[in-house]
Amino acid sequence: MDFPLLFFFGLLALMMGAWINSQIHSTLRRYLRIRTPAWVNVSNMAHELLAQANVTRVKIEPLSSLVDDHYDVLKRRLRFSDPTGYSIGEFAMAAQETGLAIEQTKMAITFWPIWGLSASAKIIATAAALGLFFSLVGGFLMRLPDNFMNSCLLIYILCVLATLPMAYLRWQINLQTLPQLKTLPEMKSEPTPEELRQLTHMMHLLIWRDMKDVSLVLPGIITSIKDWFTQSGR
Repeated sequence: MDFPLLFFFGLLALMMGAWINSQIHSTLRRYLRIRTPAWVNVSNMAHELLAQANVTRVKIEPLSSLVDDHYDVLKRRLRFSDPTGYSIGEFAMAAQETGLAIEQTKMAITFWPIWGLSASAKIIATAAALGLFFSLVGGFLMRLPDNFMNSCLLIYILCVLATLPMAYLRWQINLQTLPQLKTLPEMKSEPTPEELRQLTHMMHLLIWRDMKDVSLVLPGIITSIKDWFTQSGR
């Protein structure tokens, strides 16, 4: 595959990641303002979903950043920025990550290969992005192997594609989890059709969060380097 074609697909992956990121952030900000005091809070919701699935070894911990709300697969920890929150945005993130914890327990045979592929893609994509960075910025200062940039671009594109099975897994989790949210024992009232539509919209956007992380790894590295130099200069 020649360089122009690789560059086109690499740029397409980068633009897709940026678009997904903007959609998730803008929708999340909007749904964080929509409170659901008639529902349980996200911590109780997670406990209820775990109890229904007979999953007992997962703990819930507070986290400082909402955008990073996640399930730590290796430590088996659900980490929420506000365990007592009850907005549509918080509910969507907590529901999907709790479903991920349940999937790990119930369907370990299919879960681990898919999660491992996505986790490996993030690590390898970081190495490929560093290679691209040095090719673009420092290539004239050092002698790099022929086709080095092409190889880095190809690896980056393959890593983005490697997150698709994880997106499918998150989609399946949504389909299983959304009906359960209407019948939780501690739910004070059933979600209205509009609330359920908003919750579904947010959860379906979140299936692309792994692809977004891999696609934007190069801008993330550049931002980290810029921040490091900015802090060092102070």
